[in-house]
Amino acid sequence: MPVPDLLPLLPHVGLLVLGQDESEALFGETDPGRVFAAAWEAGVGEVLLKGGADGAWFAGGDGRPRHLASAARVVRDPVGAGDAFLGGYLAARLSGGSPGGAAALGTLLAARIVETPGDTAGLPPREEARDLLRRAVATP
Repeated sequence: MPVPDLLPLLPHVGLLVLGQDESEALFGETDPGRVFAAAWEAGVGEVLLKGGADGAWFAGGDGRPRHLASAARVVRDPVGAGDAFLGGYLAARLSGGSPGGAAALGTLLAARIVETPGDTAGLPPREEARDLLRRAVATP
């Protein structure tokens, strides 16, 4: 059942980041196409839908949701994956990257986190992180 008390706030949201469990609570939907449509109808500027092991969805250049599969080969410890994903996404978007490049960076960082025990041990060293960010920003 949707959470109607939050819906009036959505026209003020520039970036809505939510998991499919949260999209069900907010919109009564988990299907990415319907979640994006509901968010845009509510006035949200940009949508990023997380699907855990199923990857994530971001808005393509035509406005339709694009799926990006998880890059994780194995899951050892999921703690910190969502933070790494969003951190990579925001770093790339705030550096001028496209939603696709930003989602690719976020997915890569989340995969490195879940493949390594501990919530930050899988993060890249500073120089590698800068290189990954440069590549993400250059991705159309």
